[in-house]
Amino acid sequence: MNTNLSALVSTFHTLRQQHEQVVLATIIETLGSTYRKAGARMLITPDAEFFGLLGGGCFEADLLAHAREVFDKQQSKTVFYDMRAPDDEIWGLGLGCNGAVRILLQLLSTNDDDHSITLIERALNEKEKYVLLTVCESNYPGLAEYDNYLIRFEDNKASNLPDHCPEEIVQAAHRAFLSESSLLHRYQEDRQSVSVFCSTVKPPAHLLIIGAGPDAAPVIHFAGALGWEITLVDYRESFIRQESFAEVDNTILSTPEALPEQVDLNKIDALVLMTHKIEYDERYLKQLTQTSAKYIGLLGPAARRDRLLSSLGVDGKLIGERTFGPVGLDIGGELPEEIALSLVAEIQATLYQRDGAALHLKTTALHEEPEPGNKDLHAVILAAGGAKRFGSLKQLLEYKGSSLLRRSVDMSNKILNERVWVVLGARSQKVRREIEKLDAQLVINNDWESGIASSLQAAVNALPDSCSGVLFVLCDQALIIQEHLEQLCELWLNDKSKIVASAYADTVGVPVIIPRDYFPAIMELKGDVGAKSIITNHLDNVVTVNIPEAEFDIDTETDYLSVLSE
Repeated sequence: MNTNLSALVSTFHTLRQQHEQVVLATIIETLGSTYRKAGARMLITPDAEFFGLLGGGCFEADLLAHAREVFDKQQSKTVFYDMRAPDDEIWGLGLGCNGAVRILLQLLSTNDDDHSITLIERALNEKEKYVLLTVCESNYPGLAEYDNYLIRFEDNKASNLPDHCPEEIVQAAHRAFLSESSLLHRYQEDRQSVSVFCSTVKPPAHLLIIGAGPDAAPVIHFAGALGWEITLVDYRESFIRQESFAEVDNTILSTPEALPEQVDLNKIDALVLMTHKIEYDERYLKQLTQTSAKYIGLLGPAARRDRLLSSLGVDGKLIGERTFGPVGLDIGGELPEEIALSLVAEIQATLYQRDGAALHLKTTALHEEPEPGNKDLHAVILAAGGAKRFGSLKQLLEYKGSSLLRRSVDMSNKILNERVWVVLGARSQKVRREIEKLDAQLVINNDWESGIASSLQAAVNALPDSCSGVLFVLCDQALIIQEHLEQLCELWLNDKSKIVASAYADTVGVPVIIPRDYFPAIMELKGDVGAKSIITNHLDNVVTVNIPEAEFDIDTETDYLSVLSE
């Protein structure tokens, strides 16, 4: 049963031809192990048909009875199923799924376009990420129960907010936006309270298949069943016109060299090269080095993959960690359909940062949320300079009860659990005493006088192989706070292939997270050229967090006195 958002919208348009009203059931909160998580939705008709699945059959029959009440009373409502008690204590339903769910039942008029499904459709049509904010309970002025708002964040600034919306609710919506998740937030001010459900609405995964041979058909079938957008490319007109590709959203006839003009490679989530001709795979791959895709699949053995990557030279390193070959999970696939199943499953696991292992081998609950995915992110604090313009070691300047260097280490440790490195250079013996009792690993750059490039390179050389990204921090940016670094980390977790930079004063810069794919570029820097050059040279793969405080750093005594006076 297809329960993705595109299918939900399509189903609604079908039902509006038959019914004047439907009920939209949305999980807005879960506790413990549940079949579906917050944000899952289904539609229910007046004649008790339902489209979608929320409880795997555990409570759907009872939910239909509550939906009947919504139709009868013409009033939306919220229901709560607690399946953590013994089976015989739960209304005689015999559930025992060992979790709890809170479900919002909204009455929708099919003749009215002012409801959540039309907002979801708008977001999907625009192919942009939004947060759908639904008011669940409220006696708060200006926020009426069951109202819906489609909120967009650009440079961390919200648009389309309800009037007089409390800042705490805006922040909750922003958290949902950054983490691409759903959450229920309750806010109270004096005797006024409001409960809102924030749910990320984003375009479906976009799969690019290059090669329209017969084995592409089952891949298209499985990807289509998941609701993915599919673009099929081939250089052979006779291949691309086959009727078996009716499920494809975009069919493109293109030579390898024309591909960037035909396809927006920054809006591809996964791609598979399956022309079965190594010379064409190589030519297409040369056009894909700047793609933002998290998954690049190459058919054939590992030796073929290595040959193709080697043909790209330095550019091959940019996509090496995102390139999979042989493709697919090990499920014993031999037939085209079996191979397609394993391939699409591997893409699904990669997009959701899962390992594809058997669920019965997990030691935690099957539906437990994954741990934060920043375990392969490290922080590097650049503190090697001699501060010639300032006249003394800036690293040891006191600010708000702590030295600038200690403050930077403490902030980074709170976020990255001691995966913090400090690059020292000038008077390193004196500076290291300031942090010798802190959980930070020291990197001594004896070539610090040659410029900041040498400090970046010293850090990259010291980092472990498990590191897939670096948060570079300058300790003299005194106005940077922990929340700024957390925002950068949250955005990077959405797509670890992206450079995540600070935006300020019409430019971009540090603090910045740079993925491992760009380490070779760092090693080619010279002199006083720093991380900003990596950002500006790869703007097509940069996302930003608006941090105006990053504009200020301490270069002179006047700067220092200025920050002390704030």
